[in-house]
Amino acid sequence: MKKPARWEVVLMIVAFVGMAGALNWRRLQAERDTLKHSEAMERIEEMRLGVASAIPVAKWLNTHLDSHNLAILDYIYGDAKAQKNAQLLLKQDWQVLDSAKLVEALACCDSAKTKERLIALLTEQTGQKFAGDQTSWDSWIAQQKIGSNKAESASYLDFKALLYHRIDPRLVHHFAVHKLSSVPPHEIYWAGLRAMSVPLRQPLLLSANQADYLKPDDFVFGIATKDGLALALPRRIVKWHNIVETELGNLPLTVVYDDDNKSMVAYDMSEKRFFRKASVSPFLYKGEHLVSEATTHSLWSVRAGKPLVYDQSLDSKSLSALPVVSSTWATWVKEHPTTKVLPLETGFDRDYGPK
Repeated sequence: MKKPARWEVVLMIVAFVGMAGALNWRRLQAERDTLKHSEAMERIEEMRLGVASAIPVAKWLNTHLDSHNLAILDYIYGDAKAQKNAQLLLKQDWQVLDSAKLVEALACCDSAKTKERLIALLTEQTGQKFAGDQTSWDSWIAQQKIGSNKAESASYLDFKALLYHRIDPRLVHHFAVHKLSSVPPHEIYWAGLRAMSVPLRQPLLLSANQADYLKPDDFVFGIATKDGLALALPRRIVKWHNIVETELGNLPLTVVYDDDNKSMVAYDMSEKRFFRKASVSPFLYKGEHLVSEATTHSLWSVRAGKPLVYDQSLDSKSLSALPVVSSTWATWVKEHPTTKVLPLETGFDRDYGPK
């Protein structure tokens, strides 16, 4: 049998390596597609369950509304007759809270006709002529002395529950039933569904040597434990997800990235059974995007580490923050050569490239 020439051997080796590389690429693509599919199915299931459980809550609320909430919701969503009756009731007994509720409805209303109706009533009852200038209406409401006793707070939370149920049925859970609020409910503003991002949960962490996608000057947030474990979270990844739930050794972590301040807060979740599956909510408080917790549907201030709208079971609960270092990748890996790092392959179709 004729011995193959050297060039033939080289060609066979190149072909074998190329085939192995192609098979490995297909395997990685299959794993990524599976992860994407699993994530998509999970989100669909969460939506289905959330909508299904929201229906009885909304029905119960509708039968337990006070007259002002009922009138305002009828004025926003009712037919012509309901709108006329609601307008008469509101004019006869106008309250400052009514102004706040209508301004809040104005902020999340997509119908030009409905907005026109809300603006007309607000202008007539308040004497303010801001037309469709939402910022001016919000600023004016912020200057009003609006009561926030227990009964008024509960009434306002009921209103918010049904207002946002119209936008996404699942949002009813954040404000109903029998929720408490540590801040005046009218100060929690609608930011819009586009403000919501998809959290990154339990990603497969890489070693420093495996993170060859990072450049020396890439910006990372670093977390180090007392026993020498370390984790780097590149900003180019976390800015797409805002929330990352992971583990560093045996330490469960929830980290939240604040895109407005380009900062990060990390929480030790080892003993916190009341804060699981966090997500960025479509609500703001004093410029901060609130975080929702899936089990209790509570709304949390990350900066304060405390819930703002919550069940009685969360009263006096708080989160323990860990030190977070802002650094370049080169500096961090030099100080922590055994650090773990987030991967580029997260299962999401995002542009994680440096910018």
